[in-house]
Amino acid sequence: MSVIDLFAGPGGLDEGARNAGVHVDEGLELDPVACRTAELAGHKRRCVDIATVSPDDYAGATGVIAAPPCQGFSVAGSRFGIADIHRYLSGDVGTFQDARTALALLPLKWAVELAPEWLVWENVPAVRPLWEQCAVELRATGYSVYVGIVSAERYGAAQTRRRCVLLASRTRTPELVATHAAFGMYGDLFTAPTRSMSDALGWPVDCGTHMVSNYSKHVPGLTRAADRGRTTREIYEPALTITSKAFRWKTGEHVRTCTVPEVAALQGFPENYPWQGGVSAQRQQVGNAVPVELASALVRAVI
Repeated sequence: MSVIDLFAGPGGLDEGARNAGVHVDEGLELDPVACRTAELAGHKRRCVDIATVSPDDYAGATGVIAAPPCQGFSVAGSRFGIADIHRYLSGDVGTFQDARTALALLPLKWAVELAPEWLVWENVPAVRPLWEQCAVELRATGYSVYVGIVSAERYGAAQTRRRCVLLASRTRTPELVATHAAFGMYGDLFTAPTRSMSDALGWPVDCGTHMVSNYSKHVPGLTRAADRGRTTREIYEPALTITSKAFRWKTGEHVRTCTVPEVAALQGFPENYPWQGGVSAQRQQVGNAVPVELASALVRAVI
């Protein structure tokens, strides 16, 4: 089995694939610091602008996994990618407002040219219309395809994180198996509990600590109680969505910033993962990564 990771970053998808019994042969990544992190963790990297790489270099690949940059679609980014999607789907294929929009389509080029046995793609929910259109094209070439919005905590992640995924296979119907409860507004509850921050960090559930987000401005239309649920979490709950922002821990009157190893643990990375670069660069790598537990579930769904 030969597996390629596009937009590979520090290794979230690679770690998840490894835990699912799949070895990623090589990851393509533009950021040299993220490449160093991944390589020190045992993941092979080709530090390159993926737009300059020919899929022919990886002819015969069995699987292709990809998590393109989400900043153009994310609520924390410019969101120019949303308008780009609408124009593209209406037939206007001119210049995109956000150059990263084209990167969300690049995995389709690789799928068409390489025709691997299976695909795993991940991004923010706003990319779904674009990937639904990709699914039409993939089905026409023989793939069974699933496109949907998933909540990471239902697959063992110690945080709530909604993502759009595209799963495709030439040999089976992709099947995602939820193992944990959904949290709050993110769907129907299962009997299995969510995995909490205390589970991921090894902290006692009665320590009185909660996480406070820096995205703390009140959202119009939400009650204050609902808004508090959006911007704080108790230690016995799953974390807020981990981003590059420096969230805080609050215990009584004591407040401190969450460390990189702590938020990395909430993303599912092993203890002592070899994060490289300055603290800001490390936070960026952690926040951009796919949660390891979710990555494992996605890979298992297609193999």
